[in-house]
Amino acid sequence: MTVTDGLITEADRLAVVAGILESTIPATTRGLIDVAQKMGVPSEAILEAADGHNQGALMETDVSVVIRGYLGECG
Repeated sequence: MTVTDGLITEADRLAVVAGILESTIPATTRGLIDVAQKMGVPSEAILEAADGHNQGALMETDVSVVIRGYLGECG
């Protein structure tokens, strides 16, 4: 059990993931990924969001490259 159990809602998690996808600064993207993971968002969900972002743009986006690279480094 963590301190945040029951305090962080699914809407909070979705807002952080949306912030990751809107980020234009790689350092901010990586920081938001860390926050999302600490809030209980699995890496797979972040990667799925990046895939959806790419599909909407019809190409690989800069933020998805940062997400994949950073999650690849973190394991």
